[in-house]
Amino acid sequence: MDVSIIIPVKNEEDNILRLAREVSAAFADKPYRWECIWIDDGSTDRTQQRLEDSRRMDDRHRYLALEKNMGKSAAQWAGFRAARGDIICTIDGDCQNDPAD
Repeated sequence: MDVSIIIPVKNEEDNILRLAREVSAAFADKPYRWECIWIDDGSTDRTQQRLEDSRRMDDRHRYLALEKNMGKSAAQWAGFRAARGDIICTIDGDCQNDPAD
């Protein structure tokens, strides 16, 4: 695995599918083998369902679900531990950053 993208999320059901499509599009023409690891940090909305939907759209997207809200740092740490890439990068799940950057 070349690149792991770590995305911690909490109650971001409205952003998941859009961001998943943007990440996939950003890597579409790249020669890298990549994965996107979403960490659900104790969401109480339909975030986990949307994460499952994104996995079905593109199996390079996978997710971890924390039992309760642990905070962004703990969520990122869980993602770092699960990452298989030589390069690890992070992006927020609120769609404020362009994955193409």
